[in-house]
Amino acid sequence: MGCNKALIRKVQQLLQENDQFLTIGGDHAIGFGSVAGHLQHTPNLSLVWVDAHADINLHNTSESGNIHGMPVSFLLKELRVFWQHAKLEQTAPVCLAADQLVYIGLRDIDPYEAYILNKLGIRAFAMDSVDKYGISKIIERTLDSLKPQNKIHVSFDIDALDKAVAPSTGTAVCAGLTLREGISVVEALRDTNRVQGIDLVELNPSLGNEQDVNTTIASSLEILKSICGYKRSGNFANIKMDLFETVKN
Repeated sequence: MGCNKALIRKVQQLLQENDQFLTIGGDHAIGFGSVAGHLQHTPNLSLVWVDAHADINLHNTSESGNIHGMPVSFLLKELRVFWQHAKLEQTAPVCLAADQLVYIGLRDIDPYEAYILNKLGIRAFAMDSVDKYGISKIIERTLDSLKPQNKIHVSFDIDALDKAVAPSTGTAVCAGLTLREGISVVEALRDTNRVQGIDLVELNPSLGNEQDVNTTIASSLEILKSICGYKRSGNFANIKMDLFETVKN
């Protein structure tokens, strides 16, 4: 929790000085500090959590006890009652409401996590929905669910992508988003011009062979490039010379 306290302070500082911030992890436990700091600066926030896992376990529902499976539960107002012993209100007094959260890419959900998602009515687009409706429809429904006045925080766990394109991660899961689908998601969010906070987490270069690591790094860079402004259709906003004007002269 100590590192998250430091991250909360750092995010607040960054947003006082900049329009956006980027956090690179590390496991997804840092999502608590990143989003909590963002909420304290910008309470009217929508969180898009792109992940194979819901990360919404409680201390008494988690089968593994891993903190990186709990950060969303730390953030939610509706679950704060279960964390009274942790005194989270001292660390992160501003909470996220369930209707400010959207998931994309889920496919490895613990039973109590599924119960919480259902009980709180949280919008969660799992991979079966992506397969059924296609990524374009999922993106459309995601954007429709985001409050138009809210800034957006995108927390992207690289294990949201299929294991074939992101093998070097701690909890890789098959049958995930293709790289093209992942890029499409972040492009659509970027194009709202409301993305203020970005996390990219769970890349672990100590896992797998050299090819696995290089593949995962390459996929991560494509996601980062796309959410930070790179367009597959080409970028020309910053060119310095109008070629057609030079011909006229």
